[in-house]
Amino acid sequence: TFFDRSDAIRLVFTINGTYANKAIDYITVITDNFKWQRQDPFPEGMLPYYSSYGKYEFVYPAEWNTGISNNVYLIQDPSSGSAISVMANESSVTYEKFSKLDYANYAANGRSSYVLQHFSSDNNVIYAEGSYMSGNTNMILVQYLIATGKYEYAITFEVPKSHFEEQAELMQKIINTFRIYT
Repeated sequence: TFFDRSDAIRLVFTINGTYANKAIDYITVITDNFKWQRQDPFPEGMLPYYSSYGKYEFVYPAEWNTGISNNVYLIQDPSSGSAISVMANESSVTYEKFSKLDYANYAANGRSSYVLQHFSSDNNVIYAEGSYMSGNTNMILVQYLIATGKYEYAITFEVPKSHFEEQAELMQKIINTFRIYT
């Protein structure tokens, strides 16, 4: 299967079992030489992830460690300690009445010395940046919360302040490729 953000091409080979060994060489030549000019490629060095729960997709750095736990997709940079989590929960919530103070209390939960530095909201999307201490490391927390009335999505970046500038472009790629299928 070959794919980009808009299309998928699947090559299917049906072979009589008698000729399977001979056909493998031909199939290898065909797939190794298959050329397709992708119209909507994924960013270089990034891999796509699609979740059937919540029907969303995004890309993440190919060299980072990944895992899934309780519908939360976790991605961590082994060199910087930066972490990304993306999750969806069934929810009819909107952010119509979700205040800056509500968010600050939500974000501070379990984070030492949390300070909210930026907050913007409409009925369906919250964008916030803040900082907190994790041991002796000053961390930057960036969150995008999206409410559709059916699902609530959270994209969370937790980056050591010393790596924040170098990771900013990466965070933007992830946000730019995040999409929800309705």
